Amino acid sequence: MRLIIFLSFIFTFSVQSMEFLKLGGTFSMHGEIKKGDAAKFLLEFTSWEVAPTIFFISSRGGNLDEAIHIGEIIRASQIPVHSGEECFSACVFIPIEIII
Repeated sequence: MRLIIFLSFIFTFSVQSMEFLKLGGTFSMHGEIKKGDAAKFLLEFTSWEVAPTIFFISSRGGNLDEAIHIGEIIRASQIPVHSGEECFSACVFIPIEIII
């Protein structure tokens, strides 16, 4: 029984996606970027009555397609983005513009 509870806890923890928080005028994003996070991001972003003044991200990366899509939405908003000490892997595609 203990093993099942322990494995359930580990599995639940490992599949958590990015967390979005409202901190004053800051739209804060933390955690691993997972499939479906761009839709969650857009839902949270459009729920704000007043647009945020800044986006803040801290992530070790994750799903590249989701990160690119979140970055496209942010760039279209023209709201500045700042990253924390952790912005690795797919995370870098959110605060920067991609030119192909």
